[in-house]
Amino acid sequence: ELMLGFGPILKQWRWRNVLVTLRVAPVGGGLEINDDDFRQATLVRKWITLLAGPAASMSGGWLLCAIGKFVATAGKADLLTRVIDSTAYASSLAKLIIPGSAEAFGGAVLGGTAAEFVGPIGLAGWISTLESVNLPVWLVVTGIVSVGAGVLNLLPVPPLDGGRVLIVRVQSRMRTGLVERLERYGTWILVLLGAVVALGDLIRIAFGMGGGE
Repeated sequence: ELMLGFGPILKQWRWRNVLVTLRVAPVGGGLEINDDDFRQATLVRKWITLLAGPAASMSGGWLLCAIGKFVATAGKADLLTRVIDSTAYASSLAKLIIPGSAEAFGGAVLGGTAAEFVGPIGLAGWISTLESVNLPVWLVVTGIVSVGAGVLNLLPVPPLDGGRVLIVRVQSRMRTGLVERLERYGTWILVLLGAVVALGDLIRIAFGMGGGE
């Protein structure tokens, strides 16, 4: 099953032997196969399966940014110009977001100068500073979040897909049960990082750092 977004299903259809489901929230996605098929799959197929989620999240986010720009320019140019401008706009955002997310996350974790990683609280605070929040703005913001989520999902920390890719690569050399322990500890690492990011958001809001700049 190829999932586009998450939440309740809006529409589903079958493409070749793959069930494609379009879901309510246009953020994230993934490719699911049953456990038996996954265990018997080749290493390359396992990687493709695991990387489908981040890829769907980033490509879906790019598309939302392009649609947001396209809607915002309605009546301001001809159709072809709007399409070209929208794709260029989304591509330029992606070029900033993808390396920026990784750098900011590293700064947030390591405490460096790049610690501008913003969580849900910080994002809500930033949105509240905008003069107007219309459909194009929501589309672009959702697209940015989706691209950033796809980048973070590539981190080599279980149970993120990046961590699962790493585990699949070295699983044959691991003892039984070690993978489960890594995933359990990885979950706590993610919880801790989420708490750090949320604390950073609250500190920025409390001391007025990066709110509306």
